[in-house]
Amino acid sequence: MSIHRIGIIGLLFSFIMFVPELKGQERQKPDSSLIDEYYIDDVLVTANKRSEKLTEVPASISTLNALQQERQQVETLNDLTFVTPGLHMPDYGSSLTSPIYIRGIGSKINEPAVGLYVDDIPYFEKAAFDFNLFDIERIEVLRGPQGTLYGRNSLGGIIKIYTEDLKYQPSTHFSLGYGSHNRKSMHLRQNLPFNDRLLLGLSGNYMNHNGYYTNHYESNTIGGKEDLSGRVKLLFEPSDKASLQLIVDAKNTSNNGYPYAISTQQGGESRINYNHKSYYKRDILSTGFKAELDMDGYTLKSVSSFQLLDDIQEIDQDFSPSEMVNVNQDRQHHLFAQEINLSSPENNRLQFVAGLFGFYQLRDKLVDVAYGPDAVTAWNLPGQMKKNKRYDKTTGGFAAFGQASYQDFIIPKLKATVGLRYDYEFNRLDYSYLIRMNEQEVPQDDFVHRKSYPEILPKASLHYRWNEHLVQYASFTKGYKSGGFNSTFERKQDQTFKPEYSLNYETGLKWSGNGTSATFSAYHIEVSDKQVYQIDTLSHGPLLKNAGKAFSRGMELEVQHRTARNWNNRMSFAYTDARYRKYVKDPAQDLNYNDHYMPYIPRFTFSIGTNYRKAFSSSFLNEIQLHASYHGVGEHYWNDENTLKEDYYGLVNVRARFVFSRVSCSLWAKNALNQDYNVFMFQAFNNTYSQQSAPLRFGLTLKSQLNLPKLFN
Repeated sequence: MSIHRIGIIGLLFSFIMFVPELKGQERQKPDSSLIDEYYIDDVLVTANKRSEKLTEVPASISTLNALQQERQQVETLNDLTFVTPGLHMPDYGSSLTSPIYIRGIGSKINEPAVGLYVDDIPYFEKAAFDFNLFDIERIEVLRGPQGTLYGRNSLGGIIKIYTEDLKYQPSTHFSLGYGSHNRKSMHLRQNLPFNDRLLLGLSGNYMNHNGYYTNHYESNTIGGKEDLSGRVKLLFEPSDKASLQLIVDAKNTSNNGYPYAISTQQGGESRINYNHKSYYKRDILSTGFKAELDMDGYTLKSVSSFQLLDDIQEIDQDFSPSEMVNVNQDRQHHLFAQEINLSSPENNRLQFVAGLFGFYQLRDKLVDVAYGPDAVTAWNLPGQMKKNKRYDKTTGGFAAFGQASYQDFIIPKLKATVGLRYDYEFNRLDYSYLIRMNEQEVPQDDFVHRKSYPEILPKASLHYRWNEHLVQYASFTKGYKSGGFNSTFERKQDQTFKPEYSLNYETGLKWSGNGTSATFSAYHIEVSDKQVYQIDTLSHGPLLKNAGKAFSRGMELEVQHRTARNWNNRMSFAYTDARYRKYVKDPAQDLNYNDHYMPYIPRFTFSIGTNYRKAFSSSFLNEIQLHASYHGVGEHYWNDENTLKEDYYGLVNVRARFVFSRVSCSLWAKNALNQDYNVFMFQAFNNTYSQQSAPLRFGLTLKSQLNLPKLFN
């Protein structure tokens, strides 16, 4: 029997071993000082742009609070892959491209198909998705199209992150960590209330590790990451019915190299061995101003935001010791966004939210592609050359949206919801291109492209409460991902691609009671004008094209069960069948991928974890917390041809935390069994490239919290 099966059986045993002990007993909620489990009746979410109980929202939603995030070691969005059913985020090798897939819907390049909001501030650029999570209040993952309330590029779903609220009690939180591969971390958060109306919060976070891989060309370690982040929050409440909040968030990130090797065979790989230094550096500044006014139960909200992303990439594109192709990309991205919405009182039979949204996005990108002497020989080029391309892209749009729910619709306990959004987007691309060869500049065709995309996005759902424990819902939504311009093309017909659309049908159950919380959902998605990732045969660069049709269908299950007063367990499972219904890649050669599985989508994901806490009356040791989890990822393909396949793999994470009077000490390990697998594979230049998984990592983290006397009256 494999060690992975032993691990699964052991965790399943711990999941059920205490059930007989509790049969027939009145199961009360445990003391919150002993266990931090949640009950879905108590969880509040903001999926509908207002605070509601999770059970009252007719949608499939996963939530993660701060303590769950810590014990499950969710440090980046990539870690959500292992704790959120239906979500998969392959590791591209740097922070530049962070594709997220939910229910088989995603996008490897260009605009994302899954939306991200941090403290209600939109993140439209995929290069901003990879960052360290710290001071997290909660994370909400909304599965399925969310276009009615969130508009463009929420085809797969939405991830909403809320950072720690400001506190009225002055306090200092501090942590230090050290781990394998010279991993160092430090975190500091300070709550500084000036009075009951004006609060200030300051926080900073630092993380660095050397990397897990060796580039044998120079025998140096690569794949390292350094991340420095800071956040300032200022909250002013001029009255009990009004609040104003300023949020400033800054991040500096550096990636040391791309850990790709040329695979010698499917499932195998040779040593990493390339000759040009590769790196990625990124600076992000996000600012948001939030205003909220309570008007006799009606709530008016405004969110104004600005984001600046400035990054540079240097990459040995062929990942070999040959002088083939090297790429330098320098980019600036500016995003201005504004939303105003009005929501009705919570207890009204008719509840609604309505609003206006607008954004303006500026992107300036310079790309230099250098072709060396080995490329001249391999591809019969006229000589060594550099291609200099500039993309000045402007995107803007506005939307009006509304959603209303009516309680006791036709019959008691039945709630009906309808919503509609008008979304208009415009794009402009100013493109210039020249080739430098033999000390001469050869201008190519420059052009200006303009595109616009008006769209209507409807939604309808029914929600029925069978009893105090069980609710059921069914919904229909339309999803939309905007069209746009490719960054790589050699033919005029490849310069643009059309929008992608989806129709989503879903039903689900939510149950809570007797120490158990469970959610189940089943869905079917029909996709038209599917945007597919291809490699341009002339320039060897990536681009998007529209295929015919695709579908995704599956189910998700999440269960949390308290087997004892200080012991609880979680389990999640997702099954996804995502395939092309009609995709003719090359009509001339009758090459089609009909019924092929869409790449990057695991057939299933599975997670099970157990948490145990023991409190002591000792003045020295207050508490011990233990966590163990197993995460399985099913087979999936890396290409449309379905010739590159990743087999099932499973990861084990463990953590032990010891809480003392003034400090806590955590010992942790990720990938504890040192499972080896491919985190990403792709094909280019007639080669197959792969990035291996990160090995076993382990470390120690010290935390301390100090409550201070009020500095101001």
